Amino acid sequence: MTAPLQSPKEPFHKGLAPSPGRHQGASRQPCLFNDDLPLPLAVLKKPALDHNRAWMRRFLAETDVLLCPHGKTTMSPQLFQMQLDDGAWGITAATAHHVRLYAQFGVKNIFLANQLIGAGNIRAVLDVLHGDQAITCTVLADSLAGVEQLAAVTAQHPYAGRLGVLVESGIAGKRTGARGLEQALILARSIAKSVNSLCLAGIALYEGVVPAGDPKSAPLIEQLHRDAAAVLAEATREQLWGGDEVLLSAGGSVFPDLAVAFLQQSRLDRPLKKLLRSGCYLTSDAQHYRRAAQQMMQRGPSPRNLGDFIPALEVWAHLQSMPEPGLAVAALGKRDISYDIEPPVLQQVCRPGTAPKAFKGAAEVVALYDQHAVLKIAPNHDLQIGDLLGFSMAHPCTTFDKWRVIPVVDADYRIVETIETFF
Repeated sequence: MTAPLQSPKEPFHKGLAPSPGRHQGASRQPCLFNDDLPLPLAVLKKPALDHNRAWMRRFLAETDVLLCPHGKTTMSPQLFQMQLDDGAWGITAATAHHVRLYAQFGVKNIFLANQLIGAGNIRAVLDVLHGDQAITCTVLADSLAGVEQLAAVTAQHPYAGRLGVLVESGIAGKRTGARGLEQALILARSIAKSVNSLCLAGIALYEGVVPAGDPKSAPLIEQLHRDAAAVLAEATREQLWGGDEVLLSAGGSVFPDLAVAFLQQSRLDRPLKKLLRSGCYLTSDAQHYRRAAQQMMQRGPSPRNLGDFIPALEVWAHLQSMPEPGLAVAALGKRDISYDIEPPVLQQVCRPGTAPKAFKGAAEVVALYDQHAVLKIAPNHDLQIGDLLGFSMAHPCTTFDKWRVIPVVDADYRIVETIETFF
């Protein structure tokens, strides 16, 4: 009989040695390009993080909008802290698990930008509110069945307060949200009538369900904004609000300028807290969100004056094989980098011990396996097996969830700190 298997006796995270620096001397900072670390490895570039943080601070300073960034992007308390230090009002969640986790982190203002469905999930959120009266948490609703379930479970829970609920306005044929004014008002009235357990706290919407760059998207977003504005006005006329302050929240990762413009022009006869939920701004990317940002800058002078976001997240791997002319295989795959929107793109290359340089040749990821990326490369390349390859991705959210610990590196790619994720 074999000996029973055991978990590692010390933290053991992908891309990092159990005790970084053990074989390098305590005074030496591990450097990616010296081949000091096991690859593949995701890294966050501190200069890019600092730039993107400053960009959002300046953007929000021009408006009366508050930032409540979506935490699902990074699920990292260290990155949440950066955002809160920059003035974020709170952190946006997507699930009951997120709410419980954020409470453990110490987040006090939580915006659950999703329908809270299921008695177990509802009780989990109410447990958080009951356990710490300093925490606020509001949720969304887009159906009468959902409102009725929220009311029934909340009424039976020891939590003494009323659960704040926002009506979500949606786009026909897309994701969640009430379709049109009448459906949204039916929900608003139902929430307002549940006075013993719920209160109508505001209106929420998410414009990012339509693609950036598609000319059909603008009219859909405009209609979404009109619907939300109409619900806001009619709920006010009917005196449905459950408190003195009303929340109005939009997405903002793909269309931050349009979201902010809608929030800015919204007015009410009582305090209106306007929340932008953009989460991907902190790291951006070199593909999907960068194109969206460039399109935003073409729409108006204000974003253009602020400049571009800088991609902060990269994944590095060795070139491990060149089995035939025109093909190269990198030692990273679906377990390491995003692939849900577009394949990764080779951006940089270096020989161990040398400075990285932009990859100028033609290379395309034509197949992505669990641990391998197959690239079609032009014949005039100078790549060698053992080279370090740096990849960008089109969706940082689904790269973060593949790494438990991610180093933050300086301009020379030396590790200055690490962040943790909790997916």
